[in-house]
Order: sequence, then structure tokens, then C-alpha cells
Amino acid sequence: PQMYQRLLVERNRNWLPKLEALFTRRGHAFVVVGAAHLVGPEGLLAMLKAKGYSVEQQ
Repeated sequence: PQMYQRLLVERNRNWLPKLEALFTRRGHAFVVVGAAHLVGPEGLLAMLKAKGYSVEQQ
């Protein structure tokens, strides 16, 4: 659990403001991250959706 928190959850939380700044500047963005950062309640997809962003998989 500690490694999961450190490698995934904390990094996701740190990335979120940076992603939001990117979206604000550009309106949309193509972002590539490892699959483990996307899934679960503390994944980037859930965090972005909770903030009202639309997320698409292409």
C-alpha cells in the first residue's frame, strides 16, 4: 500500500494541477501516462471526472 500511494496516488495528485494548467492554456490535450495511473478511484481518470472534465479514450 505504501508503494502504491507513493508511485501512483501521490504522483497523480501532483500531476493534476499541471494537467489542469495545460488544459486551461490549450483547451484540450493529448496526455500519455502508464496504464496504472488511469484506473481506480484514485486514478487520473476518476480525478479528472470528479473535477468536471470530459475524458475520452481513442
